[in-house]
Amino acid sequence: EHTPLSPEDRFHSILTMHTHPKWDGVIKRMRINLAPGESEVSFDIDSFFTVYDTRHTINNPIYIMSSDYYFNWTGDLQFLRERINMMRIALKHQQTVMGGLELNHIRNIWPGHEGLPGWVKDEDGEVTILGGRGIGNNYWDLMPFGWDDFYATYQYYQATLVMADLEEAIAANPGWNIPRGALAMDPDFLREHAAAVKETANDLFWNEDTGRFYASIDVEGTKYDYGYTFLNLDAIWYGIAKPEHAESIMDWVTGERIVEGDTSTGEDIYHWQFGPRATTVRNIAWYGQGWIFPEDIEWGGQIQDGGAVLGFAFYDLWARLQVLGADNAFERLLGIVAWEKEVHAEGGYRAYYADGKQGTSLQGGGTAGGIGIDAEFFESSLIPSIITYGFVGLNPQPAALHIEPDLPAQAPEMTIHDLLYRGVVMDVTASNEEVTLELKNDPAYELHVVFPEGWVQDDDSPAADVVITEAGSYTFTKS
Repeated sequence: EHTPLSPEDRFHSILTMHTHPKWDGVIKRMRINLAPGESEVSFDIDSFFTVYDTRHTINNPIYIMSSDYYFNWTGDLQFLRERINMMRIALKHQQTVMGGLELNHIRNIWPGHEGLPGWVKDEDGEVTILGGRGIGNNYWDLMPFGWDDFYATYQYYQATLVMADLEEAIAANPGWNIPRGALAMDPDFLREHAAAVKETANDLFWNEDTGRFYASIDVEGTKYDYGYTFLNLDAIWYGIAKPEHAESIMDWVTGERIVEGDTSTGEDIYHWQFGPRATTVRNIAWYGQGWIFPEDIEWGGQIQDGGAVLGFAFYDLWARLQVLGADNAFERLLGIVAWEKEVHAEGGYRAYYADGKQGTSLQGGGTAGGIGIDAEFFESSLIPSIITYGFVGLNPQPAALHIEPDLPAQAPEMTIHDLLYRGVVMDVTASNEEVTLELKNDPAYELHVVFPEGWVQDDDSPAADVVITEAGSYTFTKS
C-alpha cells in the first residue's frame, strides 16, 4: 500500500504520436518504463487521453499580420526587434511544413485535417462518427477546412507580402537596429513567390460553374463550395482575387447574378440586413464531429449555415469600395446604420433578436444561433474602420503613412478626430481633392507621409514622401 500522489506531484506527459516512424493511426498497447535502477515500485495511473491536433493553419499568418499592423501604427522598434525573428519563423513554417513554397498554396497534412467530414450518415439517418477526422482549421470551426485550403492560402499570401514590405524597410533603415542574419528574407523573392501563390490560387480554387471560390479541396479531391461570402469577400480584402474574379464575386453577392441551385439568391443574401449571409447554400453534410445533426436547425439558425456575423460586413464594405466604388459602399453603410437604429429602438441586440422574432437568434456565451454580434464576437468593432482604411484611405506601412482618400458623393468630406499614429495625436480631414493633417504634438522622430502621384504640398512640391517633424497643420491637394 502507498499514499497516492498529490496533484502537485503528479507527472503529466504529452506525446506527439503521429510523428513516430511506426505510427499507423492506431494505439494497441502502452508500455511504461521505470527510471534506470528502479524496480518493485508502486505508482498510480490516473488516466490516458488521446487528443486531436486542433491547431489552426491561420495562426502564423495572423501573428505576422497583427504584429505588422501594430508596428506600422506605433513605430515601436523595440517590439519589432523582439518579434521579427518569430515572424520570420512563422512564415517559414507556412512555406515548408504547410507546403507554401512547394505547392504555391497551403496544404494541411496534419492528421484529422484532410478536409473530410467527421461523420457519415446512412439512408436511415444513422450517424457514424469517424474518429479523428473533420477537425476545424480556423474561425469557422464547425466546418473541416483542410488539405488544400483556400482560407489559409490567402492569409499566407498576404503575410508573405507583409514580410516583403517589412524586410525591405528594415534593410533601408539600418538605424532601426533590427536583427537580420540567417533568418532574414529577400523581399524580391517574397513578392515573386506571392505572385505565384496568387496565380495558383485563382486557378486551383476558382469554381467556374458558380463564379466564386471553393473553400477547400479534400484529400480525396472533393471540392467544397457552399457559397461562402466571407471567404470570397476576404479574397478581395487580402488582394488575392484577380480583378475579373472580384467582379464576379460582387455580382453574385449583390444579387446581380443568380447562381442556380443556391438556397439563397438575389436580395435574400442580405436577409439579415446588416450584411450578407455567411453562406448561400444549405449545408447538411460537411461538418466536423461536433455538429452531427445540422438538419435539425433551420436554414439561417446557425451562423455557419445561412447566418451572419456583423463584424465581417466590413469586408463587404471594403469589397464594394474596391470593385463597385465609394458611392455603392457608402449606400451599403447607410443600410447598416438604418438597421442599427431599428435595433436600438427595440432596446438593443438581445431584445431585437429575442425569442427568434427576427427569424433567428443571437449566438454568444456558449449558445448557438444564427447571428453573431455581441458576447465573443469582438470583431463587430471592425465596421467603423471602413472610414479609416476605406474612405479616408489611411494605410500605415513600415516606413510611412500612405494616404489615398476615396469619398462618396453623399459624404464628400470626412474627419477622423484624435487619431494616434506613432505617438502623435492628429485630426485627419479628407476629401477627394484635399487632405489636412492637424498634428497636436511634436513627433518624437520624423514622420513620413506618402500620397499618390499627382498630390502636392502647400508649396506645390510633390507629396511623394513628406517629412513632418513638428506639430501644426499640413494641407495636401490633388493637382
